Amino acid sequence: MMKFFLFLLLFSISFAMSAQVAILRFTGRDTTDHFVKLDHLIVKNLTRDWQETLQYPDTTLTISFHPSSVEDLDAWQPSSLQWTNNYPNPFQGSSMASLAVGDEGDVMVDITDITGRTVASSHEGLLQPGVYQWNISLASTGVYFLTARQNGRTASVKLVNQGNGGKNEIQYRGNEEKPTMDIYEVSNPKGHTPGPFNAGDSMEYEAFAMINGEEMVRVTTVEQWSCFTTIKLYFAFQPGFNDGYPCPRFPTVTDHEGNVYNTVQIGNQCWMKENLRTTSYPDGTLIPIGTELDQSTPYRYAPNFDTSNVATYGYVYNFPAIIYGSPFTSDLNPSGVRGICPVGWHLPSDAEWEQLKSYVGGLYGCVTKSLAAPILWQSAGTNNCYPGNDPTHNNVTGFTALPAGECLYSTLYYYGLGQKAGFWSCTETCNNHVLTRDLNYNNSNMSVAIDSGKDYAFSVRCVRD
Repeated sequence: MMKFFLFLLLFSISFAMSAQVAILRFTGRDTTDHFVKLDHLIVKNLTRDWQETLQYPDTTLTISFHPSSVEDLDAWQPSSLQWTNNYPNPFQGSSMASLAVGDEGDVMVDITDITGRTVASSHEGLLQPGVYQWNISLASTGVYFLTARQNGRTASVKLVNQGNGGKNEIQYRGNEEKPTMDIYEVSNPKGHTPGPFNAGDSMEYEAFAMINGEEMVRVTTVEQWSCFTTIKLYFAFQPGFNDGYPCPRFPTVTDHEGNVYNTVQIGNQCWMKENLRTTSYPDGTLIPIGTELDQSTPYRYAPNFDTSNVATYGYVYNFPAIIYGSPFTSDLNPSGVRGICPVGWHLPSDAEWEQLKSYVGGLYGCVTKSLAAPILWQSAGTNNCYPGNDPTHNNVTGFTALPAGECLYSTLYYYGLGQKAGFWSCTETCNNHVLTRDLNYNNSNMSVAIDSGKDYAFSVRCVRD
């Protein structure tokens, strides 16, 4: 399968002191460096709360800025520690990263894997304010974190390595040179915004393009410090690059009660990032709080029977509640069973859970740890892949599974708060049970339960259609 990436190449940020403008030019490329038409582009200044949209063929934007002299421009320096560029990412064994240093001080840079193990490090000693570069080489595929430390501050960026680089190494390249400032005469800019801009503003670039008949979307946010350099903003459509970010075009979803849920993109799937917490069906019919377990009457339960837990964990529901009168269950991918989910979303089949497990296991390893939230899990052992062992390294995928536990047996027994996350599928077995998925605080893999009764109660995550 051919892998494509689309990047926005910020050809120049050229400054005209008399006009007080910056010129941004964008273009799209695929992995073979051939031109890709940008259907449209959304530019946002998150610091100053404005946005502009460029429609094809417009690919140039004029932005106002405030410095009144060259001296003011030279004085623009970051006041923090910030990775300003990391490209390519994902990469095939080797990459490059730029770090903006705002203060004088010793800088330590290291790379850790998802278990927190340091695989490479670099200590460059005293660095002055400026922008510095490192070459990165990694021997094994996987997800890593590049972290810089200086004067008690840290800055980190996620790395996705999809190839072999020979050995684990960080090689210091030195300081980026500042080229001579261009004087750019604005004759006929294709787009203009009156919105103000200063160096250090948080800028977001969202690109849309059609590749092989599929709309590709990518959002990148940067702090715009490198005002005098050519900046490449890569929009890579490869496994792992979009993971952990809100789903393109669907960063949130709202149910019929007005509850808002964050979303997360993992591979080709768009998941709710939070457990469902609706109290009623889409037609407004109330789902009663359960006082018993029943295979035919819909019920919901507060985790550990404590309503104060609902805001964090959502509700757990029995199977009649989640299926919402659907005449069928499903083992298809996608399932096609909306059930209790919002419009445009559906209950995951076991095949969809298996897709998630296989994708995460293949790219990240440590499936449970990669899916588990970094909080609320009970401590467990010394296995680096357990969610309960050093949970600060959990959740590399952004799925944010919380240990809400589950309600079992005819005695209305609640089990596993803080220890276990149990999720419904909409796939029945031949003995009238349902397949469910479990994440445990002391287990490295996602398990499947083949005999969950329809009267049991588990958490619900919906998937985008």
